[in-house]
Amino acid sequence: MLEKTTDKQILLSMFLHKEQQANNALYEQETDFFNAIKHGNLDFLHRAYIPLSNHVMGFYSDHPVRNLKYRFTIRITYITYFCIEYGMEFQDAFNLLYSAVQSLDACTAIPEIETLYKNTVFHYAKKMNILHENSIYTQNNHSFLVTQCLKFIFEHINEPITLGDLAASTGKNKTYLCNIFKKEMGVTIADFIRGEKIEVAKKLLSSSEDSYVDIGNSLAFNSQSHFIHVFKTYTGMTPKEYRQKNYANPRIP
Repeated sequence: MLEKTTDKQILLSMFLHKEQQANNALYEQETDFFNAIKHGNLDFLHRAYIPLSNHVMGFYSDHPVRNLKYRFTIRITYITYFCIEYGMEFQDAFNLLYSAVQSLDACTAIPEIETLYKNTVFHYAKKMNILHENSIYTQNNHSFLVTQCLKFIFEHINEPITLGDLAASTGKNKTYLCNIFKKEMGVTIADFIRGEKIEVAKKLLSSSEDSYVDIGNSLAFNSQSHFIHVFKTYTGMTPKEYRQKNYANPRIP
């Protein structure tokens, strides 16, 4: 009897472990998808794109076409609010939403809905890409080299970014790149990257229910302690203190 009980416990433990792995993978997939859109990272979006027909999207109706239309409306509404949060004008974002929903109404087949969804997702991402470029690059009159660096940093903000990455991206010597960047931006490349990651973390802490661990991981910090240390260095507060001060529901861990 003891042996059978132990076997059941092992099987249950294995099942729960697999479930946890699946949930973690799903969360990371969804995070990558939405981050790519709101940051206007088109290259990464091509890799992170999730079709509407993916089973993780949820089940809302027994009718396949109607179910996909429900998924479409929910996802595009989420994307609309994400883009507004990250700088898109309210009216522009909702004009895209209204246009997409009107087009959706005319769709009668699953392939039509999938095509419309993908086009709409990339339309939002392209708008965010232009928004970032206009607000960060052209308005500050940076040199072409620094503009290339900024573009690379913002498009890869959810990934580890090294000086070597930027040098390879721009085709310039590391020392030369460091000198030009600091002269124009007033900070080192490493400090700028950390600062921008913290700005994204602040937005997530104040507007999402993501845990500190998930936020740190999504921004490619080495560990939770490293994320907390860098966050406090730049803000004077821990992530927990910042959320308690800036989020409507401070009970979220």
